[in-house]
Amino acid sequence: MSNLEVKSADCDMRPATVDDVPAIIATLETGRALLAADGIDQWQHGTGPSVADVTNDLMQGWGRVFCVKNQVAATAALIPGPDANYDVIEDGRWDKTGNPSGVYATIHRVAVSPAYRGNHIARRFYLRLIEEARVRGFAEVRVDTHEDNVRMRHVIEGCGFAYAGRIYIDGDRTQPRRAYQLFL
Repeated sequence: MSNLEVKSADCDMRPATVDDVPAIIATLETGRALLAADGIDQWQHGTGPSVADVTNDLMQGWGRVFCVKNQVAATAALIPGPDANYDVIEDGRWDKTGNPSGVYATIHRVAVSPAYRGNHIARRFYLRLIEEARVRGFAEVRVDTHEDNVRMRHVIEGCGFAYAGRIYIDGDRTQPRRAYQLFL
């Protein structure tokens, strides 16, 4: 838990830049380590975000950073859909009533720097990402996380996402994820 006090006026979200890459990679690596310490196999064994993913996010304009006093406090990717990992869903279904067009954005690769943990940065970041998706005209945002990732589930559910069912990353039955959706 961080002892830094983070005021909303000190926070900003912006597109990630090449200069942010070292901080993004470091933040993702500490996120991977936290998951491992919690006994969660999400992002372990080569399945987590890579330098290539971060580079692609930058090239596509998907990378976002949440900054506190101009320091990277968190990272994520806001990606226009569709996401092939969401094509097959089990133990539930995607609710299509709030989004007849089927166009959605996904939030992936969320991690918070250890220096800022305990300040509700993930929640603040999610709310900014959701607002950006709304402004960009998306009717829906989807996200997923590991069943055992209680921290992220708490953030996702606290931001109003509804559980939709179980999906599998790249069809790998050993990588089930809880999938959520939020209509804007």
